[in-house]
Amino acid sequence: MSGKDYGKNILQKIHLKNLCRNFSDVQVVAVMDLLDESKTIADQFNIPVFVEDFDQLLAVPELDAVVICSPTDTHADYVVKAANAGKQIFCEKPLDLSLDRVKQVLETVKGAGVKLMLGFNRRFAPSYRDLYDIFNDDKGPVMITYRMCDDVRDRAAWYSTQHRLIEEACHVFDTFNWLAKSEPVSVVATEYGRDADNCVIVEYEKGVTA
Repeated sequence: MSGKDYGKNILQKIHLKNLCRNFSDVQVVAVMDLLDESKTIADQFNIPVFVEDFDQLLAVPELDAVVICSPTDTHADYVVKAANAGKQIFCEKPLDLSLDRVKQVLETVKGAGVKLMLGFNRRFAPSYRDLYDIFNDDKGPVMITYRMCDDVRDRAAWYSTQHRLIEEACHVFDTFNWLAKSEPVSVVATEYGRDADNCVIVEYEKGVTA
């Protein structure tokens, strides 16, 4: 499922392509979108069902799991609906911009007994796996420095309205948590220079600082 140009590109170039070409045991049975262009994408991959409503998608008899790559403001509602329908779920990050809403959604998923995975892909990259092994060999607290540069000049107009510290940098914070193997105990953040230029320091239970 997608939405807006960004979602369409994720659907076509990443998730749908991977599912159809790289997993022989996965059959994509339906695509849901509000954009007519996405039906063309579905036809290119010989997907038999195209719908414009999420409830219609969940009603497809052969559907076991959903891949949600729609705009962020739809993620939580779609995940809740899918969980209540008993579907396994992969959802693009972030789950929501509200921590309270995230907690509510996770409780629903837990109660439904289904699996939910968010699209934090950094921890699966080979170079990051090598870094994780190095951290495993280290015997004491470490300091992590991570610089993320995002050029927004070639992005669609709607992108400039997004909360980039959550929308994009959540990848960084997930990497910190994964490498630190503990929970954050303090977070300090400042904004300087251009809008949405941030410096963030995270301290962890085990003495790791990032």
